[in-house]
Amino acid sequence: MLDNIDKSAMNEKDKEHWRSVGYFFHSYNYMELISRFGDVPWVDKVIKESDSELIYGKRTDRKEVADKVLERLLYAENNIKIEGEGANTNTINRNVVRALISRFCLFEGTWRKYHGLGDYDKYFTEAIRASKELMITFPEVDNNYDNLLCSDNLANYKGIILYKEYVKDILTNAIGHTERTSSGQYEMHKATVEMYLCSDGKTIWNSPKYDGDKTMYDEFRNRDRRLLLQVVPPYFAVNGLNMDFTPNGTKNSTKYGAAVNVDEYADLLKQILPSNTSKRLPVFNWSGTMNWTSPNVNGPGQAPMGSRSGYFMWRHYNLWDENSNMASTNYCDKPIFYIEEVLLNYAEAMYETNQFDQSVANATINKLRKRVAVDDMVVSEIDENFDPKRDKTVDPVLWEIRRERMVELM
Repeated sequence: MLDNIDKSAMNEKDKEHWRSVGYFFHSYNYMELISRFGDVPWVDKVIKESDSELIYGKRTDRKEVADKVLERLLYAENNIKIEGEGANTNTINRNVVRALISRFCLFEGTWRKYHGLGDYDKYFTEAIRASKELMITFPEVDNNYDNLLCSDNLANYKGIILYKEYVKDILTNAIGHTERTSSGQYEMHKATVEMYLCSDGKTIWNSPKYDGDKTMYDEFRNRDRRLLLQVVPPYFAVNGLNMDFTPNGTKNSTKYGAAVNVDEYADLLKQILPSNTSKRLPVFNWSGTMNWTSPNVNGPGQAPMGSRSGYFMWRHYNLWDENSNMASTNYCDKPIFYIEEVLLNYAEAMYETNQFDQSVANATINKLRKRVAVDDMVVSEIDENFDPKRDKTVDPVLWEIRRERMVELM
């Protein structure tokens, strides 16, 4: 398309728009190549069989390639139609280009900075500028964190910039299915679970709200609610359990003492996600076979949604999406670019340019925390002892910014 666009009968404005769309996809793919390989050949034309010097040529220096990618993205931002082409807003438009600039420039800027390549300031500057523009366009963060990956129509999700739209019986996926099989292997490491803050915004090492990890009930109590929406929380199905399902027969309740409320998290999920099509306990696989307990440490292949670690991930799990043993019947929409990532890009780029302060934290990280019952980040409280387990080569504030990124985007 890029090789032939000038031969078309389109007017100049349309040519600029479609050239921008082409540049977007070319740049998106090159970001992936740079990330994986570093130096890569720069190809900006259709390759013919006779182009042996290009086919077998040397790799181009990554800095040169990245600069070309940025140049194309800036062209696209300035020349693409603001709303894109046609009536469908879920398409490549100026906001989508800016979202890629935000993502790419933070990546390239930090890579250059921490690998001693130099010439990184322009990337942080562009990451901040593009992110700020998107923060103005998308001033709100959706209150339902679960819906980002469990929605049948992401067009209704606040802050969505571009998403993959799936349609029942027409364009489907198997993403939810992979979390609902007896052979699933989507689990979280305990060291990752320990990264999640308590509801008071402190680490488990310093928070009085942390109840320890003698049981999973203790470990998940008073924690960042994103953990509950990413890992199946604890439950134990007994006769009369306060759930939306009727257990098939009596289960032995002597596993826990009388003081343990075995449906503590089943009730909490109903409070967090009032819709009866959302996440509910107990979990069941695509065929409807129930898991009567969590953690369920059986190992994949031995029980539906069993796990080796006990921290079985269910980020895409919901009760409305269609499932079968044919695997590809899910039609839950999936996000590509959204404001939550942009906020985190902005926060980290501001830190890397010595501009991160409480006002930036309030405009970014603290907007994300409010919807998951975690107290605000207070920048002045983050010192060497805030997380005694952190990598000591990383500044304490930067460590917390990166923690938030990991938790939000997990």
